[in-house]
Amino acid sequence: MRKRRSWLIGFGLGLAIGAILLQLMTAAESAGKSALPNEPLSKEDLQKEAAAQGLTLVDPEADGRTYTQEELDAAVAKAKEAAASGQTAAGSEAERANARTLYVWQDATLAEVSDALMSLGLINDKQAFIQQAKPYSTKIRVGPCTFEGKPSYDEIIEELTRNKY
Repeated sequence: MRKRRSWLIGFGLGLAIGAILLQLMTAAESAGKSALPNEPLSKEDLQKEAAAQGLTLVDPEADGRTYTQEELDAAVAKAKEAAASGQTAAGSEAERANARTLYVWQDATLAEVSDALMSLGLINDKQAFIQQAKPYSTKIRVGPCTFEGKPSYDEIIEELTRNKY
């Protein structure tokens, strides 16, 4: 008996858990029959149920345009491109021309960040910026950095080391 004690305990627990699961399945089956009718709901009943849940039904033919997944993906890609170039949907043309955004990625080196800053036109001398920012190179934070106008090196370093999240 002692030799097979763990086997007997496992067998007993398996039987008990199986009986409990069988009871749960039986209870769920009987509750499911009363909760879901077999016939489809009419449009009025569906609208009442939606209103009770705080939802509204949208009829694509009556309410205007709906989008396919491909059209939605294209719109999202276009919005990402606009965000990457520093443009926003709202705002004046002057704000869009002066505001530039740089996303600092994880494990970005100071040289890579300075290359990105140079391509945005925020710095003119890469080596001078690296020399001034070298003490802060381990404190650069991942995330979006937004720059207005022509910031100084100190303002750029402050934005790069700011806690973004």
